[in-house]
Amino acid sequence: VRYGRRIDAAVAAEVERLAEMAITDPLTGLRNHRAFHEDIARELQRAGRTGVPLALALLDVDDLKAVNDTHGHQAGDERLQALADAIRATGRGADLAYRVGGDEFAVILPDTGIEGGRAAAEELVHAVRRHGEVSSEGRRAEVTASIGITALEGAPSAEQLLVEADIAMYEAKDAGKDRIAA
Repeated sequence: VRYGRRIDAAVAAEVERLAEMAITDPLTGLRNHRAFHEDIARELQRAGRTGVPLALALLDVDDLKAVNDTHGHQAGDERLQALADAIRATGRGADLAYRVGGDEFAVILPDTGIEGGRAAAEELVHAVRRHGEVSSEGRRAEVTASIGITALEGAPSAEQLLVEADIAMYEAKDAGKDRIAA
């Protein structure tokens, strides 16, 4: 009987490890695209039920291709890891951070309206600037971030909230990058 319990515990631990791997980005350690969609749906339900505000920041890394081309993909990966660390460091305890694509990150900001979302995005832009420079062999490249912010208004779907944040992020890029738009 003792061996059976040990095996059951080992199997349970392995299942838990595999479940965590399924929702974690292996490069950055942030939650991944799949986890983002599960969490944003849950947070929208919570916000709708309780009436508390909710904001979403969508961050796209500007000029990561230049880092990859000039310094190699390892340098680009190191920038992504540093940016993930910066995103974690600037967030409040309740904020939920994700790597949702190759050079895209999302941050769900519970209990935050549009003005709080703007303030959080400003901190993120500055954090990316501080961690975005790469230089080697006399060559320098720098990444910045374009961030789109949207907040819960009415009863949008997760898709609608994401589309609004994506549109705002592209407005930030079109306005010259390294900035936020809401």
